[in-house]
Amino acid sequence: MEDRRLKFVLKHYRDGLKTAEDALASVYERAGMAGSGFRSPFWRRYLLPAAGIAASLLLFIFIGVREHYAWEEYRADASKAVVTLSDGTVMTLSPGSVAKVQLRVDPRHVELDGDAYFEVTRDESHPFTVAAGEGAVKVLGTRFLVSSGLDGTSVDVTEGKVLFSAAGSEEGVILTKGMSATLPMEMNVPTLVEDALPNPAAWATGEFVYRQTSLGEALRELSSFYGVGLSTADETGLDQTFSGKFPTDSLDDIIYAIESALGVKIERQ
Repeated sequence: MEDRRLKFVLKHYRDGLKTAEDALASVYERAGMAGSGFRSPFWRRYLLPAAGIAASLLLFIFIGVREHYAWEEYRADASKAVVTLSDGTVMTLSPGSVAKVQLRVDPRHVELDGDAYFEVTRDESHPFTVAAGEGAVKVLGTRFLVSSGLDGTSVDVTEGKVLFSAAGSEEGVILTKGMSATLPMEMNVPTLVEDALPNPAAWATGEFVYRQTSLGEALRELSSFYGVGLSTADETGLDQTFSGKFPTDSLDDIIYAIESALGVKIERQ
């Protein structure tokens, strides 16, 4: 029983030790406290079992601390991944993106590599934060897109309000619904994007929502999303506006609906 409890001691001390008693005596010898008393019944009955209990307790504490600070990793491979965090926040990761959360320490902080769309559960006493590249985002409850890459970090807000800043900086920009900003690498303050697309998170939400959007702006977004060139022969019609909500699964249906509403012909290039 003693040999089993102090197997870890035998493992780390000199060769030739055959029993737990020998191992313990070796420990005290190294400490300059060697003596024949270590082989007495008292040491065998009380000290050796106590050493085993202490070792087990230390191991238990070490495992507990390690699990407390362990990171939970979420990864999207070939397709997007939708994750509901412990506070109810929904995080949608684009293919190839990775997010990490310390669930036991701070479940409302995410470290992101790639792109993710967040629908944050509101909690005024616990802000939700995202660290991505050199950028940092802080919100109470809102919907926004964070994109990080080699060129820097960008944020697009679809609902609510966020604070976007460089990591470790108190100077940033406040973004509200429909606003976008970017933080290029090695820059200290994000800059606003004036010509942001209406639906930057369409890949995550699965729909385009247009409210009095010009045809030209819509075609620019659809061309970028589907990777095709879209135009109209009558360029004067690009200023016409329309409203509507369209699922992203069929470009043909979207084109047909817009053509019918505006009386234009949309061509693919």
